Amino acid sequence: MATVASRIPATIDALISTWRAAALTVWDGPVPEDNYRAAIFVGYDAAGVEESAFASANVRRVDWGPIGNRARDEEFSIICAAVALGDGTSYKSARDAAFALVNSADAAVRPKPSDPSLGLLSGVAPYLVAAIRVEDFFQEPTENAGPQARVVFAVDVKTRI
Repeated sequence: MATVASRIPATIDALISTWRAAALTVWDGPVPEDNYRAAIFVGYDAAGVEESAFASANVRRVDWGPIGNRARDEEFSIICAAVALGDGTSYKSARDAAFALVNSADAAVRPKPSDPSLGLLSGVAPYLVAAIRVEDFFQEPTENAGPQARVVFAVDVKTRI
């Protein structure tokens, strides 16, 4: 196995694959079009070009593992957002739809509580644990589609390189 500097790229790819396999609408970063009723953005907080900091990942820690200088432990967060328009008339329907997306994303990340690894344990990482954490919630008007709800969440990851 080749040494890699970070598991962030493989984790982003695994999140996108996992959520698409769960039949969720998923965008890799910001998208140039807005033809969706509900979607998950990976590596983007969906705040809009003017407001977003475009921060995709936040590395919290990289330390040598317990086996000398052969392995490193890495902890990071991937920023994501669930955005929904609901029925187009009420914030409640938009809010319920956005949080339902987060719940579906969480269920797909850990199909069984004993394996929250995004399928990356098969030769890619000795261990990888992913957990979803809600960070922010916004209710926003849209120009043409009615009320929108946006839940910014992070996928916190602990792994070994």
